[in-house]
Amino acid sequence: MEQHLTLLLPISPKGANNVEILEYASLPSSSSSSSTSTHSHRTFVKFFVYFFLIFFAYYFIISSFTISPNLPDSASGNVSSAKCDLFTGDWIPDPSGPLYTNLSCHHIQDFQNCLMNGRPDVKYLFWRWKPRDCDLPRFTPSQFLHTVKNKWLAFIGDSIARNHVQSLICILSQVEEVVEIYHDKEFRSKIWRFPSHNF
Repeated sequence: MEQHLTLLLPISPKGANNVEILEYASLPSSSSSSSTSTHSHRTFVKFFVYFFLIFFAYYFIISSFTISPNLPDSASGNVSSAKCDLFTGDWIPDPSGPLYTNLSCHHIQDFQNCLMNGRPDVKYLFWRWKPRDCDLPRFTPSQFLHTVKNKWLAFIGDSIARNHVQSLICILSQVEEVVEIYHDKEFRSKIWRFPSHNF
């Protein structure tokens, strides 16, 4: 048995009065229901497989970011596994002092060198940030370089970003001296490298 399908389509922009008639014949009705059922089943299977693959890809990507790398024994520290708000805390005295000074790091520009420019006090160097709900271990340059080995890190922004990158370079240079491999004409954009860590 065959079905006869008539389709009416407006051919004027506003769809008024003018109608084009399209006729389609020879559509077998006996196979239409089984064809629709098979198509629905295949669509469901494809959707399920697609969802399954996306779920596991997402799971493995997320888990790869939460698994900490094997770190050197000397760089291990006590880190609280509980949830911690790093932004809620207090400045507390730290008798161990800073990780670097203007004497130990030559990457500090002269106009940023507080001690060289006559700042009389040094007490501001003996404080550290302490989150209220967890313990934040002291930054370890060897651990950081091990973690970022074979990776890139970009600081994009203004003078605050420049201060951050200079501070990081001063700290990491205690482990390995950094090499400047690029700068633009104005010395505003620079690229440094730690050769033995390919970072």
